[in-house]
Amino acid sequence: MELSNTPQLKKHQAPPEIISTPAHRGVEVLQDASETKKRMMAEPSPSILGELKHEMFEKEVEKVLNLAEQFLSTKLETPAANNNACEVLRVTPDMADELPQLLRTVADNSTIVFAPGAYVVKEPLIVRAEGTFLMAEVPLAPDGSKGTRLVGALSKPGDHTMLSISSGCATVSNIAFEWDIETDSKEYLACCIAVEGRSCAKLEFLHVLCRSGRAIEVRDKAKPIIQDCIIRNSVIGIHVCGRSQPTVLRNRVDSCVASCVRVTEKSSGKFSGNTFEKGGDACVWAGGSTKGVFRDNLLRNAKGCGVMLGEHSHVTVENCEIAGEHINGIQVGDEADPIVKNNQITGSQGSGIVLYDKGKGLFVGNQVKASKLAGIGIRDKSEPVFVHNTVSEGSGSGFVLLGECGGVYEGNHIVSNTCAGIGMKGTTNGLFQNNIVKDNHGYGVWVQDESCGTFQNNEISSNHSAGFAVSHMANPVVHHNQICGGKHVGILVQNNGRGLFTENTVQANRATNILLVGHSSGNFSQNVICDSTGGGVLFRGHSTCQLSRNRIIGNSRADVAVLDQAKPRLFANVLRDGHGRGLVITEQASGEFEANVIRGHVLAGVYVGGSADPTLTGNIVTSSQASGLVVEDQSKGTFVGNVLLDNESAAVAVQGSSSPHVEANLVRHNGKGGMWLGEKASGIFKNNYVEESHFAWKLGQDITAQFVAPPPIDVGKAIATKIEEALENSDNELLNLKYLAIRNPGDEIVQTVGIKKQTPDFVSRATNVKVQPCDTSMVAESPGLAAQTGGPVLPMSASIDVAAVDIEG
Repeated sequence: MELSNTPQLKKHQAPPEIISTPAHRGVEVLQDASETKKRMMAEPSPSILGELKHEMFEKEVEKVLNLAEQFLSTKLETPAANNNACEVLRVTPDMADELPQLLRTVADNSTIVFAPGAYVVKEPLIVRAEGTFLMAEVPLAPDGSKGTRLVGALSKPGDHTMLSISSGCATVSNIAFEWDIETDSKEYLACCIAVEGRSCAKLEFLHVLCRSGRAIEVRDKAKPIIQDCIIRNSVIGIHVCGRSQPTVLRNRVDSCVASCVRVTEKSSGKFSGNTFEKGGDACVWAGGSTKGVFRDNLLRNAKGCGVMLGEHSHVTVENCEIAGEHINGIQVGDEADPIVKNNQITGSQGSGIVLYDKGKGLFVGNQVKASKLAGIGIRDKSEPVFVHNTVSEGSGSGFVLLGECGGVYEGNHIVSNTCAGIGMKGTTNGLFQNNIVKDNHGYGVWVQDESCGTFQNNEISSNHSAGFAVSHMANPVVHHNQICGGKHVGILVQNNGRGLFTENTVQANRATNILLVGHSSGNFSQNVICDSTGGGVLFRGHSTCQLSRNRIIGNSRADVAVLDQAKPRLFANVLRDGHGRGLVITEQASGEFEANVIRGHVLAGVYVGGSADPTLTGNIVTSSQASGLVVEDQSKGTFVGNVLLDNESAAVAVQGSSSPHVEANLVRHNGKGGMWLGEKASGIFKNNYVEESHFAWKLGQDITAQFVAPPPIDVGKAIATKIEEALENSDNELLNLKYLAIRNPGDEIVQTVGIKKQTPDFVSRATNVKVQPCDTSMVAESPGLAAQTGGPVLPMSASIDVAAVDIEG
């Protein structure tokens, strides 16, 4: 028998229901006295002797041994009238052929004591008598080489079970069972021990081997206790079927071709404190609508999976350790719906946990570490719930969702994986909230293909690549997350990626906080984008993303840079306190930039270069340490209704061969000048109000620009006053300023702007003006004036009256 390297077994203790009978008491006294004598002779101990002296105790032991041997050598007569009486039978290996008949005729509550040696079993052994106790006279050696061995040699067709127990209460203890039958059958029908027929038998301290079948089978609603056994080299170690409910405690089951434990056919049971090792398909397999509980077990070195759950099973796996060589730690499929709680899964060659084929389940507090592929993989329409798990140090990604799966993922720690912390591919759609995704060597989160999903209140930090990446038509909702401290990019949207990003804090990512490339078209609203050593938001490729009401603050390079052929739309954002430029638009980029506040930059507030052709309408550009607006190279652009206030250099500097359209802007209090046009500058400059700047206009040689001067009216003071008051309070107050159109009598084109409360009271301080009702058709769908009127599109509350100011002369 191959039963080496096994732990020392405990000595036998008779079950409570039969320990008080005279026969069993004699057996126990014999065993206990023999063991005590050996201990006493080897090493006398005052703690064992108590108050007795060693010599006196030794004489008492000898006396008890003699009485017990005489007691066991006699077959006790059992009075027929006494139902509680029993008999004790001692058998030897040469009586092996008589065992089947003996078990068929033995009385209830009888004890059969097996002398040491090998018993060749040629016919099935069937235990039907109530209270039958089969026990070895001598405990088994740890490796099973010494003691009592029952060796299967059944040869008749249909004889598939060596020992069958159907009595309500039987006990088998300290016996080795071995059946090494050779068969070509792929059904593996052989079985060493079967407990059936609602039996509550107890199997303890057994060694069981069944190379061509099941070591122990529990069937037909049986409820046995199987404890402290060693089961090895079988096809299935313990097979539970037929609505059975065993209790399986402290066993070691290993080297099984199929599985160490297999539970099926609506069975259940409790499996605790066991070691399951070297299972073929799995250490534990459960299916067929089972509901068992596996708690505090060690599973290791499976050739397949540690735990495989399928066929609508509802198993609980708790506080187990899955380690050593195995492919997947826990595999859930075929609509299984388990509870998997507080397990440790280490070193999976595949994934720590895998769900497929509509798998479900609640996974709480598990630790998945050092998986070769994904720490946790979900696919094929699976819908699990993962709460407070830790997935770390994997060679692949932390969580991977594929296909059409979804689920809820909350409060998980996804840390230090080689690839992405969370990866979604296909048409996946999950809810991720309150997770920590940190220190992964790839992306923090990568959503691709047509996946969507909702991500909210997550901390995504210190990842080596992008913190949150979206590509290939993916369209997630990303709300109220912290995406910080990345070693590359905070948010990356590329290759037709989309998405809605709201109220996130994207901070201190090294390369840039947000990078939008390819044909990306996401929507970013009310985010805080700050403190990058690179830039705030960078548009490249053909990106058409929209940014609205974001606060883009304190980035080392441009707060917003638009390059290549990008064409974004920025509405009502605050760009402030950057160490470079505020807004950069260059190369062949364009886009619409409306009602933004751009303030407090070290370099130019707005820079337009290359061949760019943007439209800037109704923006406030203020407090730059250089110029407010720089337009150069071959760029063009339309700049209407903007306010350029308190910039240290020129408000507007036009250089090179640029040709902008600059109309109805207000320029005030700029340190070195209002409008500067360099040599050969061209473009259209119409109805711009330049007030209280060092030089109103500074024109270079050979300019070809066209000028239309505005009426000589000081309308900028009131506007500037309101803006300066707002600057002292908050950026939100700047964004909430109400604007009023001002136009010449009879003109359809609005020429400049003013600020309005409920009534346009400031205009009374200007000369020769009057207020009259304005056609409300000029109000656009979004706050502001309609673009088709040719006038500026500026923020305006839809709830207030609209009025126009006619200028009379």
